[in-house]
Amino acid sequence: MFQVFSSAMAAERLEVATRFVERFPAATEVLIVGATREAADDLARRITKARGATFGLHRTSLTQLAWRCAAAELAMRGVAPATGLGTEALAARVTASA
Repeated sequence: MFQVFSSAMAAERLEVATRFVERFPAATEVLIVGATREAADDLARRITKARGATFGLHRTSLTQLAWRCAAAELAMRGVAPATGLGTEALAARVTASA
């Protein structure tokens, strides 16, 4: 189950997200997808603070979720994703070789 909500106000988005997750029992596996991993962590902390001890909250960013979904296909093709740092290192090595 998922819910899509749109608002220009961060406080409204957080409140709706908190209410959505709190509909599930504390031991339910829930995936929180945020714009950044830190945003997802902040929401999980907010929920945990209100509930007390809880587990089953998994946090990720939308980018991290896309990487995880693509991992099997990338492995089948024999390729691996490159991070920004890896790309920079490759560029530095090519530049130094030239």
